[in-house]
Amino acid sequence: MALTISDIAKLSDVSTATVSRVINSPEKVSESTRKKVMEVIKKHNYQPSGLAQSFRTKKSKTLALFIYDIDNPFYAKLIKELNKMAFDRDYTLIICDTENNKDRELEYINYINQNKIEGLIMTEGISTDHFNKLNNNMYLVCIDRDLDCELPYLRVTTNNRESVAKAIEYLVNLNHRKIAFVSGPKDVKTSIERKKGYLDIIKKYELPVGDDYIYQGDFKRESGSKALDYFLSLSELPSAIFCSNDLMAEGLLARALSLNIDIPNELSLIGFDGVSKALYKPLTTIKQDIHGIAETSINGLISMIEGGVKGNTVKEISGEFLIGETCRRLKSGEE
Repeated sequence: MALTISDIAKLSDVSTATVSRVINSPEKVSESTRKKVMEVIKKHNYQPSGLAQSFRTKKSKTLALFIYDIDNPFYAKLIKELNKMAFDRDYTLIICDTENNKDRELEYINYINQNKIEGLIMTEGISTDHFNKLNNNMYLVCIDRDLDCELPYLRVTTNNRESVAKAIEYLVNLNHRKIAFVSGPKDVKTSIERKKGYLDIIKKYELPVGDDYIYQGDFKRESGSKALDYFLSLSELPSAIFCSNDLMAEGLLARALSLNIDIPNELSLIGFDGVSKALYKPLTTIKQDIHGIAETSINGLISMIEGGVKGNTVKEISGEFLIGETCRRLKSGEE
């Protein structure tokens, strides 16, 4: 049977109030008393009740995470990293699958306001003003997202624009000029930044690319498949396609395989995220530093909570360009 705080007090020959102070406010207890009580606690492997501690300290050590798409392998890996890091810092992480639905997000905001949630991490999504409904004492971190609210927050992001520009320039150096682009949802921050990176290189090299070479996707696998069907319907086919995430690239790759289109011999392909489980060959992609994103987010949020300091700050994490087997160099005049 597990020991109670009263048992620890008896074994230490002190009051229960003294044991409580040793656990929650050790600076208020003499060194000799603190050492005596801690020896008993360690000897009997006593674990204080987290719930009881939260009532005493008025701190729940509970965080919430708003997830855009829990089925996306990028977010699955991010959840795993964030949860482990929160646990290692003695915090509990609640996962809120918002599905980028405004009403669903508002329901979760109401839940957070009604419970002792100390900090909130939000992944990408469409910015709305309902985040102004959050309690004023809420500490916020946004991963790849801008908020339309008055609360200050830490924004953690991959260098999306620069990373995509590097990937498109890689294709240019492989002699590709007809480069198509599959975007994510039009109002999502990462989608906007990645499209800007694509357009930067199109403009830089004055490539013969019009609006018909940009397909509006939704970050889901099926839209990658539909994107390929769309590009195949054009009078001038692209020689290379950049997909704004790996899921869409996988969908496009699967559709190409079903149509007997050889990638990369007939079409070059690049994705974004670095989480692909490609069907038959490694995908050339931009790998996001998921560990670095999670570490920066958790450490930043807990530092704000424990330091009682808020402020608008941006932390940018570099992506890594990984060359797989889905791109090839065109011969001069081949395109």
